[in-house]
Amino acid sequence: MKHVPISECRGRRWHFDEPNVAKDAYGRRPSEIAIQASIVKGLPLVIPCTVTAVPNGTYTPSYAAKARAKREGVATGYPDCIIDGIGPNAGKVCRAEIKCGSHVSPEQFHRLNLLAENGHLCGVFRSLDTLIGFLVAHGWHSNEAVPIGAVANRVLGRMLIG
Repeated sequence: MKHVPISECRGRRWHFDEPNVAKDAYGRRPSEIAIQASIVKGLPLVIPCTVTAVPNGTYTPSYAAKARAKREGVATGYPDCIIDGIGPNAGKVCRAEIKCGSHVSPEQFHRLNLLAENGHLCGVFRSLDTLIGFLVAHGWHSNEAVPIGAVANRVLGRMLIG
């Protein structure tokens, strides 16, 4: 499978989490599905938003199903989640490509560049904490009652300080 080298992903207009960011309580790398599930479930508790998963990576066993999905608008390389701000974040949108240890495909790389060059907030995220830090650094309101994790604080500090 082709992929874009990590060095090419750094320094883009879109956010890029380094591969070793995500670790579970036992120091293991969680699966992409586990990371996405934590974002879908946990992000709205911290940031007033709705999170919608985009099923572009869903396995389709037949050519007929693939053709139907393409007619319905499946777009290769489109980010995994659309995050729509609500309440104090109304009007804000972010697109998040969720990764665990895997590389960015050329189609994802192209799509993220296209979105970022046209003013859209987007990136590759490997944890809920880094996504929260990214959104807060870009002016999204967070619920004060819910503490932001240590990783998000490090990301936020790095983004604001340099």
